[in-house]
Amino acid sequence: MATATNPNAAFTILQNAGFPVVTVGSPPKINFTVLDNGAVVKGLTSANVSLGLAKLVKGTNGAPDQWVSYVYRTETATAGVGPGGAPVLATAKQPTTDTKSDPQLVYNSAGYYTYTFSTDITDPTKTNGVTYEPSLTHRVAIQLSYTNTAGATVRVNPTFDFTLSSSNTSQPVTDSKLTRKVVDVTSCNECHDKLALHGGGRIDTQYCVVCHNGGLTDANSGNVLDLRIMAHKIHAGEHAKEWFGTEYTIWGYRDTAHNYAEVRYPQPLQNCTKCHSASKTGADGKQLAAQGDNWKNVPSRAACGACHQGIDFATGKGLRIEDAENGLTTSQFGHVGGSQADDSKCALCHGPAAIETYHVTVDPKGSEGRGGYPVNTALNTPTAGYPAGQGPGIPLASADRVPEGVYKIDYEIKQASIIGAAGAKQAQVVYRVLK
Repeated sequence: MATATNPNAAFTILQNAGFPVVTVGSPPKINFTVLDNGAVVKGLTSANVSLGLAKLVKGTNGAPDQWVSYVYRTETATAGVGPGGAPVLATAKQPTTDTKSDPQLVYNSAGYYTYTFSTDITDPTKTNGVTYEPSLTHRVAIQLSYTNTAGATVRVNPTFDFTLSSSNTSQPVTDSKLTRKVVDVTSCNECHDKLALHGGGRIDTQYCVVCHNGGLTDANSGNVLDLRIMAHKIHAGEHAKEWFGTEYTIWGYRDTAHNYAEVRYPQPLQNCTKCHSASKTGADGKQLAAQGDNWKNVPSRAACGACHQGIDFATGKGLRIEDAENGLTTSQFGHVGGSQADDSKCALCHGPAAIETYHVTVDPKGSEGRGGYPVNTALNTPTAGYPAGQGPGIPLASADRVPEGVYKIDYEIKQASIIGAAGAKQAQVVYRVLK
């Protein structure tokens, strides 16, 4: 067994062996192990780890649940750095990882490490006012790096979700409904190959959300870096510039501007299920993201507004995407539901079926049973007497009537020939791809 291939075993092995992963007397103590080829990796120091700790707070007024960090830092913006040459905020409190120094990390002869937090999460004066609530679901996450027996650097992000008993020791959360996982990093890595941020050590979205939640703001730009907003705004970067004239820029550490106005999501923007799906399973057949259908089941102003950036939910006015695509700069109706002070009414108008209809792309079953026609143009079962995908009142040329934002891709081969001298002949194909 290796931590490289099963990161969360760093915690679960100890839990299964009867050792508490987390103990909260005052500053939390975290126990974990690191394995390579079945052997414990020894000699790690605090330089090999960064730990974050958050609680899961239930959403109110229709809002989704949200991770809230116990550990904060203060970012002080640099004068002259920000949009238009000036920071939006002078300072910003930001969720972060625990301040570390040896001997906070110690090795135990039984084959595991103990990390003692410098932050006492039971003292709200140390947590930016965040109160300790042991009955809530908590998550501890580690940015871990080590060298394996082959001499390669391994970077993983073990996480452990738990509640705390009356003796302040961790009890693992086994019911996926009691935690929050709206996306699994395997979906990200289908495009990113391997997501690796902040120097390459942060590679799992379950680690990211411990800091990137509603409490994180970039002082220079004033932009909220909550992952449900940030990820959508980054992926919609080029569209937002084209439609609304906005450019999503983050300065972050080292006063370096990261502008995402040229980023284009390599799917139709309305293809939410490319990243989010509760039905996706891993190699073991287990569900990867229990809350993966939140995109349609729990709509919110924050998540939806990150793509629908032309809408001002406070006033109900603004520019709709459909109108912006047609070159308009104003909409007769912005948000048809009018102004909304919270998320309590979102799901009343925007139910799962309606959201799926508005965000239609292409039937994931492809040509199975109905010629690959979009899900909104044909029944799953072909109508008797009609070709697959066709029926009464259904367009016959459905392949030319793809939903808005979905592209029909075609290929043309102009010629194929053999070139080169004897003994070194090669095939040469001249072709083009059409959209």
